[in-house]
Amino acid sequence: MRFVLPTLAALATTALALPIAALLIVGGPRVLSLFGSEFQQGAVVLRVLTAGHCMTAAMGVVSLLLSMTGHQTTVAKTLAITALLNIALNAVLIPPYGAPGAAIATTLTVFTWSVSLALLVRRRLNINATVFGYWVRHS
Repeated sequence: MRFVLPTLAALATTALALPIAALLIVGGPRVLSLFGSEFQQGAVVLRVLTAGHCMTAAMGVVSLLLSMTGHQTTVAKTLAITALLNIALNAVLIPPYGAPGAAIATTLTVFTWSVSLALLVRRRLNINATVFGYWVRHS
């Protein structure tokens, strides 16, 4: 497994995302109140989506790696499958949970898409583009 620039990109992206995510997760209601008091009720949705995007950042720029190396059809197929998963999860989670259910469905599908592509990058390109690529190589 090679340690390459994509792993550094994932590390940098995650390092930049974490402080912003911490601000949004801890201070979500206060941040949302800047747009009006009625937005404060979206704090749970903001927290779920923020956590999901941090996990996705940790997976690296895997869709770009696959697309730039001739695997764009695989990226499109994986996106189509996870879009169908998103529709199904929304159908199940929105009726009982409302907007937080939609946020959970979106977070699960975006994370599923990112992990799937990260595994494909490892298998097809022999690159660990995730934040874990550095520690796997140096342990």
